[in-house]
Amino acid sequence: RTGKGSIGAYQFDRRFPGVGRIKKSSGTTSLSEFRRRDALLTKLFETSALDVLRAFHEGQITIEEIVEADRGNNPVLSMQRLATTQRLVPAIESALPRMGTSKETRSRYQRSLAKLVKLVPSLAVKRVADLLAVDWLSLADAWPDSAADWNHIRRAVSRFLTVHLGDKYHPLRRQIVSRIPEKKEHARAPDQSVELFLRIVGAMPAPARPCFMTMALTGMRVSEYIDADATALRHETQSVAIKGKSGAGVVYLTPEGFALAKAAIPCPLARAVPADTPTNKKPRYRAMRRLFMDAQKAVGASGLRLHDLRHLFGQTAADAGVSTAETQAQLRHTDPRMTRRYEMPAHARKAAHAVAVELGISKPVKKKRAG
Repeated sequence: RTGKGSIGAYQFDRRFPGVGRIKKSSGTTSLSEFRRRDALLTKLFETSALDVLRAFHEGQITIEEIVEADRGNNPVLSMQRLATTQRLVPAIESALPRMGTSKETRSRYQRSLAKLVKLVPSLAVKRVADLLAVDWLSLADAWPDSAADWNHIRRAVSRFLTVHLGDKYHPLRRQIVSRIPEKKEHARAPDQSVELFLRIVGAMPAPARPCFMTMALTGMRVSEYIDADATALRHETQSVAIKGKSGAGVVYLTPEGFALAKAAIPCPLARAVPADTPTNKKPRYRAMRRLFMDAQKAVGASGLRLHDLRHLFGQTAADAGVSTAETQAQLRHTDPRMTRRYEMPAHARKAAHAVAVELGISKPVKKKRAG
């Protein structure tokens, strides 16, 4: 439905899947020009230039800017160029819902991009194309946090540009990403012992112990454990269904381990969370972290984090001689190289023992007789 607005200009009143209802002035009192501009919106939809339609819908660009872009020799390319002139922060907000398959991934992208804008305040009023003018090398040198955190920023910018521009090979995206240095990460996989973990758990209140034992037995991430409810328990296969960073998956338990999981899922600490905030994970996380930190202090330990319970699973499996493929399946790693890092301490200890034997310091390990 179209018609004239209160000031005489014809009005758009259209709905586009993935964009919503566009009810705005066409900026013209000429019927023929209105029809041409209305057809231009149709062309944007048919050429999948939804980002431009969204930007118009949200007021980031005007119909006049769209008309100017369409006057180029290559209308589609002109529309892509138009996307680079949109204001950065609104463009990020528009792209975020499409920047990951899981809520956790999208949340990570959101935090990284918000942190970038906070540490480079000028970006708050800049355009998308202005990312090219950022001194990425100096920013990387002055970055206040870890290499992993910086690389998260790099991935977030890359993914944003791919989604916003609609093409991972877009020249602007490739130019910007090529200027963002990638830092060498030092993967955290602490050399921890089962004995220390059991001492820490033993120092906790009895009702909390199954929570931490279940995390160690499954290799679940903290967020995955907190999100698990009663429907995640699969009694027939004695396993737990998970939806998290690695996508949907299943982790398996022994009968004894599954009995612990039934006492720990859903997390009993969730009872401390107000009933009107069932999706608020922060209080649950804080409660678990406080218990873990207090128990460490009680046994004279320090430096371990909740996520290290996942590392504990990988390291313990490697120490026990479990194959890379088997450990990878339970931890749901997409790349076996992520799993092999847990095998390094075991390999190092084996090498150290071999040298100590050759130097006469230690005795060889006696092989068990078969049968």
